[in-house]
Amino acid sequence: MRRSVIRGATVSLRILLLISGFVSTARAQYSFDHWTAETGLPQNIITAIHQTPEGYLWIATLDGLTRFDGVRFTVFNKSNTPGLTSNRFYCIYQDAHGDLWAGTEVGVVTRIHQGRFITYTSEHGLPKSFVWGVTGDSQGHVWIFSGNKVREWDPASERFVERETPPFAGGSGNLGWNTNGGFWGLDPTSLHLFVSGKWTQLALSPELGRQVKRVAQTDDGAIWILPSGTRLVRFKDGKSNSFPLLKKPGTSGPMTEWSDRTGKLWKMEVVQNLLRKVTIASSGRSETIILSTLYEDRDGNLWLGTDGQGLYRIRKQIVTSYSREQGLVGRNVYPVCEDRAGAIWVGAWDGGLSQIKSGKITNFKSGQGLSAGEVTAFCEDQAGRMWVATDTDLQIFDHERFTSVKAQYAPGQRINVIFQDQMGAMWFGADNGLFRYHEGEIDNIDNAFNPTAEINLYRIVQESLNNIVKHSAASAADVVIKRSPHNVTVRIHDNGRGFAAGEVKSGFGLSSIAERVRMLGGAHTIDSIPGKGTTVRLTLELKG
Repeated sequence: MRRSVIRGATVSLRILLLISGFVSTARAQYSFDHWTAETGLPQNIITAIHQTPEGYLWIATLDGLTRFDGVRFTVFNKSNTPGLTSNRFYCIYQDAHGDLWAGTEVGVVTRIHQGRFITYTSEHGLPKSFVWGVTGDSQGHVWIFSGNKVREWDPASERFVERETPPFAGGSGNLGWNTNGGFWGLDPTSLHLFVSGKWTQLALSPELGRQVKRVAQTDDGAIWILPSGTRLVRFKDGKSNSFPLLKKPGTSGPMTEWSDRTGKLWKMEVVQNLLRKVTIASSGRSETIILSTLYEDRDGNLWLGTDGQGLYRIRKQIVTSYSREQGLVGRNVYPVCEDRAGAIWVGAWDGGLSQIKSGKITNFKSGQGLSAGEVTAFCEDQAGRMWVATDTDLQIFDHERFTSVKAQYAPGQRINVIFQDQMGAMWFGADNGLFRYHEGEIDNIDNAFNPTAEINLYRIVQESLNNIVKHSAASAADVVIKRSPHNVTVRIHDNGRGFAAGEVKSGFGLSSIAERVRMLGGAHTIDSIPGKGTTVRLTLELKG
């Protein structure tokens, strides 16, 4: 069962609705997510971030490469991943062919090619020196910077080959901040920058040239230099400016700007070691983050890596308020539902519902056929019909008409939730229990067992679903529970890879399922055919 990552891990609504009695507003707000070594990262120093076309976010740390799927982190290191020989990752780059390259502090480069980790060493042309950076171009070239030399990957010989590099006599390293990546190095009179496969040169005074420790470049071409001492130097448009690093209390340091894909400018203060500090307001509070690396993913989320405080995600939210002043049927609402066409359905406590579609609000009350009373639940079925529950009725809205189906379906008391499963069965959560309607029958299994037996039944279904997620590679699964006067039957089916009897592994938890069925005094079967899926059937007798 393939899961969408990063993007699919978030609830996919077209808009976020804040329903209240206030005047309509639309304003940008930001939410924060923060991860550290205590919540899934291997450590709190983040050195590089990149998102692959599949949606995975790859994070370089000094204790392994980490892949984030939107829900959890998977750590790849030399103890659990064949092909890795170091955990000290410093930089990441994805080439034009889709391969991921990661440089390390110990002079080796790892390439992830078709899911396989391959590590290159001095035997492949590397100099056993810190790999400061990896970059490339749209033609598929890959360059690394190590040992004061640029080296280019040669696919034919599967080696790194030295490329012409200025004769550096001073410091060198990776070029910070630049979206495309790059390297820098010094000779006695100039700073040399390597970006997108080309060298450029900036003349420096001899005094400054001897002191350079770090270099960064903004997307508008400004070059920031951190020399030894207590000042920063910025070169832009042929001019240079010097700023003190040690600022007076109550004042801010030099500022820089970064533009996201929407054109929003993020103002950041430049601080020690050419790190950037950003302050973002959210929900009435401000969050200040000193970042070592910045990445914007395909959904416009900002990922901020830090030098010891872990990983942050900043998500923009547009909050739009709707109330009676904007056309809703009422101020106080309970259920909200988005249908497949993108319309938003809103039910009111004091009766009536509103449909928000393409910016237009349409209201339905008793005059339009809606039954009286509080609207308590919505559900769109597989045929595109909208089921609407009120505290007096159950109706289906289809072809602009409401039709009551309470006599055929409703369990007799207030319905709080409606759901249709993949088999087409309708489920109703009501004040007097859980009901399932399928092919003319309604099943209520509430209070069928004592609390201990209910827990055991829940665990059986849970273990079976865990097996489907972990082992089956299924694209669909369903759970059917039916109650008769004498027993309850459960059928759990998937269309996954299945297995032969001799292939069953202890990790599948089948012995645990069997033991729980025995404790319930029931019987079960497990039928599986390789390539055609698995079906678990339980029969549990009702006592008294």
